[in-house]
Amino acid sequence: MLCITVTIVFLTYNLENIYARKIPVPCFFQVNCRCKKETDNSNVIIDCSKTNTTTIPDFPRNSYSVDLQHNRIQFINGEKFRFLTHLTVLDLSFNVIAGFNRNSFEYMKKLVVLKLNNNPLRFKGTSIPVDAFKPLRGLKHLGVKNIIPPIDRSSYHNIPDESLSDLKMLETVEVDILKADPFGQVYKSLNHLHTIDMGKCWFYQIASTTFRFVPYLKNLDIDISCSIRFLRNFHYDMSRLKSLTLRKLGTKFVIHDFPRIVCELMQTPIEILSFRNTFTEKTEDLSTTWNTLCYCLNSSRIKRLRLTENNFAGPISELWESPDSLRFLNLSTNKLNQFAVNLNKIRILILRDNLLGDFLQSNRYMTTNKSVLEYVDLSQNNIYKLNFRLFHGQPNLKHIMLGQNGLREVAFDLSRSLDLRFLDLSNNLITSLTERNMAMFDNIAKISNLTIKMYNNPLSCNCVTLPFLTWMTKTRVIFLHQRQYRCVLDDGPEVTLIAMKGIIHQQQKDCVSYSDILIGSTISVFTLIVLLLSALVYKYRWKLRYMFYLAKSKHYSYKASNEDGIDYSYHSFNCYD
Repeated sequence: MLCITVTIVFLTYNLENIYARKIPVPCFFQVNCRCKKETDNSNVIIDCSKTNTTTIPDFPRNSYSVDLQHNRIQFINGEKFRFLTHLTVLDLSFNVIAGFNRNSFEYMKKLVVLKLNNNPLRFKGTSIPVDAFKPLRGLKHLGVKNIIPPIDRSSYHNIPDESLSDLKMLETVEVDILKADPFGQVYKSLNHLHTIDMGKCWFYQIASTTFRFVPYLKNLDIDISCSIRFLRNFHYDMSRLKSLTLRKLGTKFVIHDFPRIVCELMQTPIEILSFRNTFTEKTEDLSTTWNTLCYCLNSSRIKRLRLTENNFAGPISELWESPDSLRFLNLSTNKLNQFAVNLNKIRILILRDNLLGDFLQSNRYMTTNKSVLEYVDLSQNNIYKLNFRLFHGQPNLKHIMLGQNGLREVAFDLSRSLDLRFLDLSNNLITSLTERNMAMFDNIAKISNLTIKMYNNPLSCNCVTLPFLTWMTKTRVIFLHQRQYRCVLDDGPEVTLIAMKGIIHQQQKDCVSYSDILIGSTISVFTLIVLLLSALVYKYRWKLRYMFYLAKSKHYSYKASNEDGIDYSYHSFNCYD
């Protein structure tokens, strides 16, 4: 009995520690689900996504967030949520829910986020009552976009405006566009609605009156797989617009209207502009798009610009200076093999997932000698070596991301980046750091709390790298996830650096023994050679002397002596044996 009690206490203690560290564990009510507790309370976050379940499980009363994405659930049984008084987030996206009844959300009065995206919902007939969402008076985020269309498109309809009329606290709505005027007068009563995420459509035109009933619109996300056009003066009802994201646009998106569209956006207070997976029809020269943006947005309030997942490549011509207001630039996941720009006042630069490896061996990504850049991401760029001066002229650098490249050494200079706080070198080919590297990082760590991420590198554990391993245990530099580091011993096996001190101690013993043997062997060999040479010289001393004088006589021809000034008629030499 005592053993059972101790075991239960032990398991409880470990589970509490796991929850405290926010590590998901199998849920007690269904092992296929993962559970974790929030740090500051007892609420449970539950992930039952991709479990192939067809019914909603019985969740515990302290459930806070439930993720049921990518399953085969057909119906929402409201009784399953009767006692979930803390439930705030419910995601049922990517299921086969065709409808629900008036009681489906009856017990979810504290629900803040509800996502039903990518379900075959039919907002026509009796499948979904108009007042089904009425109990959700505190709902702030509703997702009903990308509804799987039935074969008969005539039965494919927008969510009725009446269904949203009771959601007075709604701030964000994800919805498909299936009619010419999708945002009717009901939206005018939604005083908190500031974000619209537009999903599927058949054909759509954004005109000057499209958002006339959404006066507080700040964020517009157009993620549609259909043809779209921006008519002239489309910005008229966007007097509060702060963010616009365009992605996955159809082939009839008129690229040659791009300058007009961007320049018209300048007449709004827009601060964030994103073009994701937009320029994909052919390989584009970044210069044309970039220079157009710089021209149109030069006097705007733009702060963040994203041009990601496009087909931009090189070589590129001269890029214009970035707009004065721009602080964030993301050009990740393109095909750029060259890039250099006047960063001006940009603080965050993301060039992740491009082809800049060859270019950055001898070039820099900025054309100025000084910038205010604080964060740069060069991950996944096929980088094997970097320009030694790449990070010069950037005294404010705090984060440098160089993960998932082919770097074998830290051959670039960071001695002037004294504010550096985080350096990502993970997933490279680095075996150790040099004495210069260690001194450089120690110098930075005296001023800032420098953290280095180096896991998934083939580190070496041997006598040559012993100073590096020892330094890791003594330096003020923090090595992130050090327990995940691995190193290869000289005799072949790979070990983790969990017990770093033990590995260093063993290496010191092996290296000391090896050094003693090496020194002793060297002295012995040297002594033996000296003795052997001495014996040979003594044995053949007369022959060696004869050879010496013979060589000397050949080198210096014989010259008769003239002692005391007396002249001789003849000279003689007597030789005997």
